[in-house]
Amino acid sequence: MVRKIKNNDNIINYEEFKENKSEYEFLVTKPLKSVLKLDNPCGQGKKIERLTKQLHLRIGELEDEVLEIGSKEKNISKSDLVRFLILQFGKESIKKKIEKNYHDYLNKYNDLIELIEEKKSQRELLRGKRGTDKKTANQLCYKRTKLKYEIENIQSKINHLEIYLARYEVLFSK
Repeated sequence: MVRKIKNNDNIINYEEFKENKSEYEFLVTKPLKSVLKLDNPCGQGKKIERLTKQLHLRIGELEDEVLEIGSKEKNISKSDLVRFLILQFGKESIKKKIEKNYHDYLNKYNDLIELIEEKKSQRELLRGKRGTDKKTANQLCYKRTKLKYEIENIQSKINHLEIYLARYEVLFSK
């Protein structure tokens, strides 16, 4: 969590900084992502749902053509179309099994949307502030950079949740 900046004399707004730019000529070092101690897992290991089963189908030219037309109509891949058709067929039996997970992920998605808006507003406030000395300027840069990467990580989680929710939306839409 990023700490709030205390109001002190070493922080000015950006307009004032631009007017007196020559007074504030010192080197601000941008921190590396590895130094920021972000709480995000590396790689794709924490995906919501892994698609681990592979299905081998033997279909004729006519069925392949139907899949091709259907995938172009819905603007999805053939795999997603087959997944959609399977879910449509087993709608009632599957719905009971994943209803709790679906609603949990939907709540998590809504919480992440609120969190990302909060982080974006915090970052916008910090973008308008500048430090008058090297220490304060580096602290502000550190906090802005950390918020930037936190926003990216939250957006990545939101994207994964959107894919999951879109996949099973057909079961829970009325």
